Amino acid sequence: MALALVTMSIAETDVEPLHAVVEGTNQFSSLFFQYVVGDNSGNLITSPLSADVVLAMVAFGAGGNTEAQFRKVLSLPTPSNLAATGYQALIDNLNSVKDNILTIANKIFIAKSIDIKPSFKNLTEVYFHSASESINFVENVKASEIINTWVEKNTNNLIKNLVVPDMLNADTRLVLINAVYFKGQWLHKFDAELTM
Repeated sequence: MALALVTMSIAETDVEPLHAVVEGTNQFSSLFFQYVVGDNSGNLITSPLSADVVLAMVAFGAGGNTEAQFRKVLSLPTPSNLAATGYQALIDNLNSVKDNILTIANKIFIAKSIDIKPSFKNLTEVYFHSASESINFVENVKASEIINTWVEKNTNNLIKNLVVPDMLNADTRLVLINAVYFKGQWLHKFDAELTM
């Protein structure tokens, strides 16, 4: 099992929000890996950061006991503005990695019949760099094409057909997507003769 925890090189800005979110993300990642690895004995690539980011967006849109449960599982820092600012700093830091390509993109696809609160839309746009788009999930083939086109564009055409039409229907209200694209070189490359 490989465990990848988030570490950051901090800019000259206020680091408390970033540290708080990174700490919570690392705690969530440890639990995430334990559950995922428990059911998979072979090789596995997974991104707890992707799950953490979209679930954090959901937490900010939730209220009451649901919000409290999300906050607990994700180890979200309080107050909420500390967490929101921390996610903004985390995404900004990851998207500004030098010498390699690392981009994180988020998108919220909302059923046309739903009106989301302007405060939630603003929060996700500002702090999670997540645009919102209304689509008709009843037209599941067209809706899946719209989502898949966005995913392909944001993964340099490496991830295709993430969503199949059967996953979407009249009951679908919201689809949150996080795409991570990474291209880089190893600091110490594998010897090709010792690699199989």
